[in-house]
Amino acid sequence: MNSGVPGAALLEVRDLCVSLGGAALIRGVSFAVNAGEVLGLVGASGSGKSLTALSLLRLLPAGASATGQILLRGEDLAAQSPARLRAVRGREIGMVFQEPMSALNPLMTIGEQVAETVQVHRAAAPAEARRLARAALDRVWLRGDAGDPDRYPHELSGGQRQRVAIARALVNRPSIILADEPTGNLDSKTGLEIMALFDTLHANGNTIVLVTHEPDIAEYAH
Repeated sequence: MNSGVPGAALLEVRDLCVSLGGAALIRGVSFAVNAGEVLGLVGASGSGKSLTALSLLRLLPAGASATGQILLRGEDLAAQSPARLRAVRGREIGMVFQEPMSALNPLMTIGEQVAETVQVHRAAAPAEARRLARAALDRVWLRGDAGDPDRYPHELSGGQRQRVAIARALVNRPSIILADEPTGNLDSKTGLEIMALFDTLHANGNTIVLVTHEPDIAEYAH
């Protein structure tokens, strides 16, 4: 599923194959995403869609290996150094994981965690990082008490924690937001609210790769 104006591909995956212990997990996956598009990677549980998404950032399980090309503006990420990949993660491709409670640090406030993402990837002073974190929390509709930067993840609902994870992914204004089953552990009402947020982000020009096992969710983001 694609939406947007056709053009030169921002991200292109060519013949991606992943294997583990001699067993093929993914064979010959290819797709392209243009700037401003939404791409849905849809499949049943165990089909390899999440592994495909993680492969884009070279976050493969221990012992797994991959072949093929992952081109970001023509640069083959599969051939880059670990240092270059660390720069890409969070700055050029923002990742939203399925389970925010696992992705968020329970010992850090939500403001600290979003600000930390800024400081890792930019030469930003602490005050500027905090300002950008507050703006990112506003962009994901976390306002009032729920968006208080001094709150901890355990003080928030599942949907609110997912919004914090999305804020971390978009705070550096990456070229692509990569979301792996962002509604997978949420009730249907909260899931629709999260998809409405993604719809708004897309309308504001964000490029999104959405991994889901639910065709209805993918169509909602169209």
